[in-house]
Amino acid sequence: VGALATIGPSGSQSVRKIFDMDISVTSVRNRLFDIDLGGNLKVGLENGQWKIEPVINSQLIVHSFQGLRRILDAKNVLIPAPLNILDGTIVLNAKAPVQVDYKDDIASAFSSACDISVDLASANQKVNIKTAAALKADQGFTRFFIDVKAVIDRLELQLPPFQPIAGVPKFVRDSRILLKPAQLLKAHHASIVVNLSAETSSPGAVKLYSPLASPFVPLDFKISQSASLGAGGVIQVEPFKIVYLHRTLAVDSVHLSLKETSSHDYPLTGDFHVDQTNYKVMIHVAGTTRDPQIQLTSVPYLERNDIISVLLYDRTTDELGSGDAETAGSVQAAMADHAIGLLGLWLFAATPIKSFTYNPLTKVYSATVSLGNGVVAGVGTDWEQSTMLEVRKRISQRWVVMASWSPSQEDPDRKVGKLTLQWERRF
Repeated sequence: VGALATIGPSGSQSVRKIFDMDISVTSVRNRLFDIDLGGNLKVGLENGQWKIEPVINSQLIVHSFQGLRRILDAKNVLIPAPLNILDGTIVLNAKAPVQVDYKDDIASAFSSACDISVDLASANQKVNIKTAAALKADQGFTRFFIDVKAVIDRLELQLPPFQPIAGVPKFVRDSRILLKPAQLLKAHHASIVVNLSAETSSPGAVKLYSPLASPFVPLDFKISQSASLGAGGVIQVEPFKIVYLHRTLAVDSVHLSLKETSSHDYPLTGDFHVDQTNYKVMIHVAGTTRDPQIQLTSVPYLERNDIISVLLYDRTTDELGSGDAETAGSVQAAMADHAIGLLGLWLFAATPIKSFTYNPLTKVYSATVSLGNGVVAGVGTDWEQSTMLEVRKRISQRWVVMASWSPSQEDPDRKVGKLTLQWERRF
């Protein structure tokens, strides 16, 4: 530790510097960290009032994110996947003056700033983020206010395995994270209030990799979270293709607003298209994430029932047999009642339908689709909300293996999985 101090009056009559000290700490270095600590403190009189002018000049470098992860693991602070396999450096620079606000000649608040650079990577993932943070504390250091602004230069992540026929996975937010202004204002006793904003630096800065996406899911976004206004911003999906069971859905654009509606939903618009043999089917989605309105058009022009037939069978209604025409009609009725959403419609178009029934009173449908190689899947209710899935494969003349995934009778939010080996004999 080194220090250099100057004591004594200096400066003009209105500003008299009484004390000036530079402090530095010899660098601490090991395999995980480099730490340089330093600063300056000036104490003086300005127009008869005591003033202090601290300056921070410090740097922290984390050489190994994996080393930090192991330390956090030991403290039961877990890094979520897929970030937990990344490695690289994190640099924190705190080189800025500490602003001191005075009230009645007493320091009432302190504020300063720092910046953080994150450069992490794994075999097929990359994270490059630059963040500027401003910290403000009250007189007793009992409440802290943090403003964080992040710019994503590059974010390439591998999405977890996702099987569309098994339904849309649910995302659960940590209950400790408060998003609504009312919740944040009620939590006045909290010691830390964080305002966050993040945006991509250029189009295509975010790339999400998945076996279903070709070549990847490109994203742009500008989001914010503040104590006074709550969550807001937009997420924009750029064009890419979804490939599943030898069928392709082209995503032209998706626009999601993060400003929550009065019904606790989020506005959504999107455009997609499917190229069939003789027709191009355009799908326009508008509304909200829970209640999307689907509009179908085609080139050349077709009526809505013919468009659904083309999506399902690549043929118009008058070219279908009675059984297929009845299935197409049931799918159309389910869509009209919003029992089938965009994902369900696309999956029906991507998988050969063996049977489909729909009850307009309960708005519940069940379908049997062929996944190829002798595998048959039965789907109940709807893919977008509550899902019952059964996969069946005959492995010999008498033996059949079945796997099911359905809501628990005790708790509909929980799923129960079963695996059954069945022996059959017909009389």
